[in-house]
Amino acid sequence: MRLAEGAPVALAGILAACNGAAADSRPAADSADTADTASEADTAAYDPPDLGGCVDAPAGPVVLDSAAYARYVGAEMAVSDPDGDGCPAVLASGASSSVDPGHAATYLAGPPVASAGLEDTATAVISLADPDDDFAHSVGVLDGGRVLAVPSGDLAGAIYLFDAAAVAGAITAASASAAINFELSERGGQSGYDLATGDADGDGTEDILVSDLEVWEEPSYTTRVWLIHDALDLAAVAGKVTPDARLLERVPDDAEAFGRSLALADLDGDGLDDTIVGDPAFHSGTWSTLQRVFIWAGPVAALPAPEAPAVVGAGSVPGGSYFGYSLATGDVDADGYLDLAVGARNLEVGGELGSGGVFVFHGPVVDVTADEADAVIEGVAERWGGVGESITMAAAGPAPAPLDLVTGGDGVHENAGAVYRVPAPLAPRVNLDESYEIARGGELEALGLGVANLGDVDGDGIDDIVASCAPVDDYGALWFLYSSALAR
Repeated sequence: MRLAEGAPVALAGILAACNGAAADSRPAADSADTADTASEADTAAYDPPDLGGCVDAPAGPVVLDSAAYARYVGAEMAVSDPDGDGCPAVLASGASSSVDPGHAATYLAGPPVASAGLEDTATAVISLADPDDDFAHSVGVLDGGRVLAVPSGDLAGAIYLFDAAAVAGAITAASASAAINFELSERGGQSGYDLATGDADGDGTEDILVSDLEVWEEPSYTTRVWLIHDALDLAAVAGKVTPDARLLERVPDDAEAFGRSLALADLDGDGLDDTIVGDPAFHSGTWSTLQRVFIWAGPVAALPAPEAPAVVGAGSVPGGSYFGYSLATGDVDADGYLDLAVGARNLEVGGELGSGGVFVFHGPVVDVTADEADAVIEGVAERWGGVGESITMAAAGPAPAPLDLVTGGDGVHENAGAVYRVPAPLAPRVNLDESYEIARGGELEALGLGVANLGDVDGDGIDDIVASCAPVDDYGALWFLYSSALAR
């Protein structure tokens, strides 16, 4: 694993935001300035600053290469601080493959400070998936991160729960503290495709939202999303979750990829988590009307949900853009309401199919279309660049400052991939270019498959990022992007 030659490492846009960036949300440095900074970073001696954070960041990204042939390492990541020491723990998915079956997840109890092997660095490597199946690539945490939730990849359908304080080394389902099993009357599909945790019914206990895509139900495939109330209590009870615990199934009937993305977050400011489900309509013949995100206002206690959802629709966004492919929530305008970011990884930009983009809607979010988005982040005009593959939000100053938007494009630069950070305040339209990059992968590394907010690990006042890459027919990796190291 290596950085592409000349990869930019300056956070010019973020630093400009901290110092009062212009309202057009463009970085202060032009591309020539960025290239000069990158060149200096390749040759200058580096003395890591002591910033009073969790780590003293080394120069450039810290890269943990996986030795397991698992293309989807880090497609989904959950970050928490289970022991409250200010050092984040990272749980990263890692779907199995026919070569290295069963590599379901890796867990790092603290952020790394030097590039190394992922499995050697990890606190634990969790192996669950069926050798013949590679669809379990979501993870989550409960109870502040003290409980790790990892779906299995087998066709039966199960979520295994692990005590974070007890996991170490190579572990299997036998080490799970509990399991939530699904009673499936039909053949399971892409079980555990995505997973979100939160309090959907407002009772003060944590729930799990999990999707199961491409399930065969005569005469065609369907999709399912399960809402598991009181997950920790339920896990202590013998037996399986029955179909009565299923939240939604193909709602409405023309849903194509219902559950490709999931979130539980309070988008209307009433203090209750709302249930958010993306449906990017992968295969529909009428894509332009079916790409959408459904939002059920909390609490969602009765099953199925009795109230009709709000719909964030693609509007005039062309069919096949995969609007709803990814989701993120956070307050990008610092008005006290959470906002919703929706990825469209196949959006056409500048005549190039699949360039990708992100649409941002200010909260409270109601029925709205992409044409009414408060901000649109367009990817670089490169065929199959895939911007919007992954999204997170991150602070570049003390609360209640607005949040930056971070997105991955795993296909840009001819599949090298890159991670972009757009500083707040977000302009109504932002066209990404290299000056927004905070990291770029090497040849065919596909950096940007996943991104997650680590918090301010290095103590410089700017939230740091962990990203993943998934090379085609190769080995994945996690990249830790500490802002103090990238900004030097």
